[in-house]
Amino acid sequence: MPQIPTSQDIQSWITDKIHGKNGIISTEKFPNSSHFYMLIGGLSTGILIMGWRAGMQRYMTAAHIPPNVITKQRPIRGWVVDVGDGDNCRIYHTPLLRWFGRIPDAFKKRRGISSYTINVRLAGVDAPEASHFGNPSQPFSKEARECLTRILKDKRVTVVPYRKDQYGRIVGMVYYRKWGIFSHNASEDLLKAGFAEVYVGDQAEYGDILNTLKKLERNARQKRIGMWSQSKSSYVSPQEYKKNIRNTHQD
Repeated sequence: MPQIPTSQDIQSWITDKIHGKNGIISTEKFPNSSHFYMLIGGLSTGILIMGWRAGMQRYMTAAHIPPNVITKQRPIRGWVVDVGDGDNCRIYHTPLLRWFGRIPDAFKKRRGISSYTINVRLAGVDAPEASHFGNPSQPFSKEARECLTRILKDKRVTVVPYRKDQYGRIVGMVYYRKWGIFSHNASEDLLKAGFAEVYVGDQAEYGDILNTLKKLERNARQKRIGMWSQSKSSYVSPQEYKKNIRNTHQD
């Protein structure tokens, strides 16, 4: 009776496949060819199942996203259902095979929105701070939020994730399409409109477009549009504003 290949036989076969002569698959380790084809069939089925899960599994929140999705910067696709302020939004994740599925009407409402959406912090930019925890808002924070709402609300987007921040949000570049054709970067659009500056804090993420972001900020400054319409003496950067707030609470 033919002997069923052991795990060592399988490991040896895989090693032979990778390092063997000319990379030719050999079945000599498998006395019964049916065992060989059963192995190949099992591996193929496993790959198909993993691919199906990757295409169907929906991430409820940022906490549900596997670490390797972030480290490998695998795109996360979904619909923007809410814009919190000028540089963050919430998306309802729609995996590849559910890309064109409809969002349940109940999920379009704000009730409990944090339990079924991914909180995304736009990478590379810093918008004026909205009012939080009783702190006053910065000038142009409302306009920045309205600008991002016009750009992203109710649109399909693709997020390229870089990391999670201290609040558990996904820091990433958010891309959307105009007229279903032209791809746009939301961080770039905010800078172009004058409602954000290039973020220079710890663990800043820019992808490979830092020079582009700096150029867009410089152009908006020169045109004195958006938040750059303020006088230099009255302007406080979002980063400096947050630092002042922290110092106030420490005193």
